[in-house]
Amino acid sequence: QIGWGSIIYIFVGEIFPIRIKELGSGISMFVLNVYSIILLLVFSYLVIAIGNGYTFLILVLANLMSCIFIILFFPETKRLKADEIEEIFQEDSILCGLNCISQSYTLED
Repeated sequence: QIGWGSIIYIFVGEIFPIRIKELGSGISMFVLNVYSIILLLVFSYLVIAIGNGYTFLILVLANLMSCIFIILFFPETKRLKADEIEEIFQEDSILCGLNCISQSYTLED
């Protein structure tokens, strides 16, 4: 099967700075589940409205776009420690804005 499967759950645990890992993972999982529910609700209506072929074409195009996005903007994190991954995302990444959030967010808040 080609798809994200459990990879998204592993990657979400790696991309956030240690200071905001719980908050970032929680928000990410919430958004993932909301989009999954929306897809489940809309899928049958799309099949009825435009047919199986075009519905799956839309899904294939969405997967291709997400693969291109991942390849372009997300660095390889294989065999890296959490601190090394945090440094990568603080430098040049689409997620570098999290550095500002992580500096203002503490577990005591």
